[in-house]
Amino acid sequence: MNVHPWATLGVAAVAGFATAATVVPSKEQQALRKLRELEEALERKEHPERDGTGRRKSALGGLGGFVYRIIQPMVISTLTGFLSGKAAAEPSTEPQAGPMPESEDFTTQATPTGVDAGI
Repeated sequence: MNVHPWATLGVAAVAGFATAATVVPSKEQQALRKLRELEEALERKEHPERDGTGRRKSALGGLGGFVYRIIQPMVISTLTGFLSGKAAAEPSTEPQAGPMPESEDFTTQATPTGVDAGI
């Protein structure tokens, strides 16, 4: 690059344009893709009983999907609770802190301040 910087820059620019021309779809290709998507959406709207494969959806399959969507959060929360409870019940390998030593200066009663203290 130090010997021919302008040649290197030119080759990099040409390579970049060539890559962009092959990777980025043309406006015609983009329009055809959008048209295909619109046709598929209209087909689904006109025939909601059909899935994307052209087969009819069975009533039992639709009911199964509905039940699955309802039960899924319950199953996930149950498993999460079970696993977190099991993890909490297992003895830890980390050292545990012992009980706090009792000191004579420590009191459990609140110290009165302000008006209560007579200030």
